[in-house]
Amino acid sequence: MAFQVFENGKPCDATGFPNVHPSWNNSKFGTFNEALSYAWKWLAPYGGSYDGQQGIGLKINEAYDFDGCGSMIEIREVE
Repeated sequence: MAFQVFENGKPCDATGFPNVHPSWNNSKFGTFNEALSYAWKWLAPYGGSYDGQQGIGLKINEAYDFDGCGSMIEIREVE
């Protein structure tokens, strides 16, 4: 089992968002906590943190509107 971070149904990495820096090359992790830390970094301008140590509360398989305008982030359980 793995956990992957998605924004509006697309992987939060260079695959889902080709214009992001190549350092964002993997949005799939072995643990929920690793995925959560990554999501917080991804959301730094919207209630996350650049170091991935704090941010909004996210739950597995529950989308969250992070900007109040319908932009959704989600950590999904994947294979």
